[in-house]
Amino acid sequence: RVLGKALFDQQLISGHMVQYLYKHLLGWPITFADLEYLDPVFYKSLNALMEMEDVEYACLDFTTSEETMGVVNTINLIPDGENVDVTQDNLVEYLESVLQYRLVKRVKNQMKELLLGFTEVIPE
Repeated sequence: RVLGKALFDQQLISGHMVQYLYKHLLGWPITFADLEYLDPVFYKSLNALMEMEDVEYACLDFTTSEETMGVVNTINLIPDGENVDVTQDNLVEYLESVLQYRLVKRVKNQMKELLLGFTEVIPE
């Protein structure tokens, strides 16, 4: 609400959000390039996959790992993702699934609350 009120009153706030969060607020589409701002090293590794002759050598499946409070969790990017190997044929689907998880699904609840705060102050 505070950010929405400041925007509504045309006040500057000395703070920055990641670029893709602004896109969420504006309803603009999230792109693969937005991942670079969040995690440049991860972005480069995904780009390297696109340049590989045979991505199957990377031994990937449709899961991702994330550490929360010292515990490593494996998240399926698609249903039964641990049993689906990444191949040249489904590489684009894998990259889209990673993008959706990292920039949308993982922060869905937080974005919902941020947007609710904005829309309470700023008319749609």
